[in-house]
Amino acid sequence: MKRVFAVNSLKVLAAPMTIGVLMAGSIGLAQPAAAQNAQATTVLVMDEARVIGQSAAGKSVMQQLKTMGEQMNTELERESKAIATEKDRISSQRDQLTQVQLQQRVEALGRRAQNFEQLMKTRGQELEATRAKAMETINKYLEPILKEVTTRRGAEILVDRSQLIYANSSVDITPEVIQKLDATLKPFRVERVSR
Repeated sequence: MKRVFAVNSLKVLAAPMTIGVLMAGSIGLAQPAAAQNAQATTVLVMDEARVIGQSAAGKSVMQQLKTMGEQMNTELERESKAIATEKDRISSQRDQLTQVQLQQRVEALGRRAQNFEQLMKTRGQELEATRAKAMETINKYLEPILKEVTTRRGAEILVDRSQLIYANSSVDITPEVIQKLDATLKPFRVERVSR
């Protein structure tokens, strides 16, 4: 009985060693193939923020969005100040109002403040939807440019520069993309999306 156990133990010990040797061999064989594939992959880099920030259309979109945001902030500031003024007015007239009048004015101010909160949320959503729509237009022109440049340069992968620590400038297609985008997409009017 002991002898069978010893034989079985050897088989159990030998099995992982055999698997380990086979795996090491197959890994050794796979390494040159993996290295060969890694050498054949061409990766290009593009700084999307720079394309948007330096292309004529991108600059125009960013300026228009900034102006829209400032207009929205002015509108919201006016309403915020009006609410603060009404709150101060209620506080200063508190002693001159009946309990019912005070309650009615406080409730009306509360509703106005709630409406203001909703207005702020809506304006934020409108600005984001406007930005997304404008970027959709830019991306419609950018996509064929990226396909053309990556195909011509034989690249399988295009990575945004913000995702990298380092990339040689020879693989950075940002200047070329900006030039091609400027040639195909002129600054356009950004239409505000309303909700």
